[in-house]
Amino acid sequence: MQHWRQLVPAMLATSVALLVVGQSVSAAPFDDLVGQVSRANIEAHILALHGPRAVAAARARAADYIAQELQSYGYSVTRDPVLDDENIIARLPGTVTPERIFVVGAHFDTVALTAGADDNASGVAGMLELARVMASSSFGSTIDFVGFALEEPGPGLWGSRQYAQNAAATGVDVIGMVSLEMIAYTSDLPGSQEPFFNLGNCLLVNPQGQTVGDFIGVVGNKSSVGLVGEFVSAAATYAPTLPVTTGIVAGAGGCFPDTRLSDHAPFWDQRFEALLVTDTAFYRNPYYHLSADSIDKLDLDFATEVTRATLGMVATVVIPEPGSGWLAALGVLGLGVARRRNRR
Repeated sequence: MQHWRQLVPAMLATSVALLVVGQSVSAAPFDDLVGQVSRANIEAHILALHGPRAVAAARARAADYIAQELQSYGYSVTRDPVLDDENIIARLPGTVTPERIFVVGAHFDTVALTAGADDNASGVAGMLELARVMASSSFGSTIDFVGFALEEPGPGLWGSRQYAQNAAATGVDVIGMVSLEMIAYTSDLPGSQEPFFNLGNCLLVNPQGQTVGDFIGVVGNKSSVGLVGEFVSAAATYAPTLPVTTGIVAGAGGCFPDTRLSDHAPFWDQRFEALLVTDTAFYRNPYYHLSADSIDKLDLDFATEVTRATLGMVATVVIPEPGSGWLAALGVLGLGVARRRNRR
């Protein structure tokens, strides 16, 4: 994750009050799917990627690992050149509206000298585990699982910017995006979390003022309110012990630039709905961008719960095929209405 320390510290994990969504928390049509998410697999991916991924050769090794894993799940993998690197893209084609695409992304590069366990091997591990579990199912809309290149080097976000700009230029119907950005660091110590508060017309946080770093932050802009609500609903259903702090920022986040510091931001810029899912990075993790960002600092149970909640949200948005249950269909319909109402 990029970092602009000159910005006024305040909040990132931002949010809006819980939304009323179409799917009942008691209805869990994706229980079997979510139950396949494996803590052991998440740990194995982080260990495989562990180590500095700042120079070209190390980034290439990480890209190869991601591609090989996705291919092992049965995907055809596309390597899309980005400067001297590559985005790694695996597509699960939709069976009803394949032209509608949801993007699950995480960047695989690091800054120099850090093992990059939380930033961002943890996010890549979550993305790969979603791709593995979902590979055996059919969904109405298409899902692109993407390892994004070159998030870190200034001005950053090279891979995600290229993907989002190309999608907008060619008229691709991106129905949503989630950026998994540092999802594995927690602390139960008082004062371990820099608190977030509402910021005028810029930022709405729910709940405000938390000083213990035990929650996942879910950040959307005003056009992505529906996706935020879908994540909250999915977490309550599929990861009920996972604390969630939500945040809504105005426009494309320019009024509080720290909300733009990952691969969701280029999708906001192209007026696509997108979420940042994060443990809040430097607002919590004292090892951020340091050599001590290693796997022994991580909470893998937490990362597993975040991955389960994300899977539930994505599965809901992409609409399962008929036969997956009328409750799921009703939930998707209701959430889809909420999302359309909140488009720009």
